[in-house]
Amino acid sequence: MNAVIARMVLCLCVSVIAAKPGFAEEAVNIHSDGSIQLDTGEVIALAGIVLVPESLNLLRVMVLNQEIEIESAEFGRPSDGMLAKPVYLYVKTSEIKFPFKSDSDLKTHRLLVNQAMLQFGAARVDGRQTHPYRDRFVKAQAEAQEHGEGIWSYSEGL
Repeated sequence: MNAVIARMVLCLCVSVIAAKPGFAEEAVNIHSDGSIQLDTGEVIALAGIVLVPESLNLLRVMVLNQEIEIESAEFGRPSDGMLAKPVYLYVKTSEIKFPFKSDSDLKTHRLLVNQAMLQFGAARVDGRQTHPYRDRFVKAQAEAQEHGEGIWSYSEGL
């Protein structure tokens, strides 16, 4: 898991850029349950996945003090004991071509944090939820398992 976190920190330190319109909210705190507090005071949670405690540092690196874009989940309102609103969360990243020559060498992307956490083996798919990203999430988890990423590298498995 430490190698995964180090790799993600390096990618994000190089690639997270100033956000443009659409990325108006800012994450200011990550709670111990993985919920995210916004600068507006609203508390959100990553829809469709279950975070493991070891993944909180990676989540902090990815979203804290970053301007984010939120897409409400279809099952949208907190229920069944949920205190945070389930969402799909995006951060803006950029890809730099080397050798770097000009701003035209920057390609910007929206990174779906929910899916990235699965790809890094920092979460597992929440089988209780049906949503439009489910197939993508299941595929991302399967690839992480196949490559022994993060939680899937533990000898006892999850």
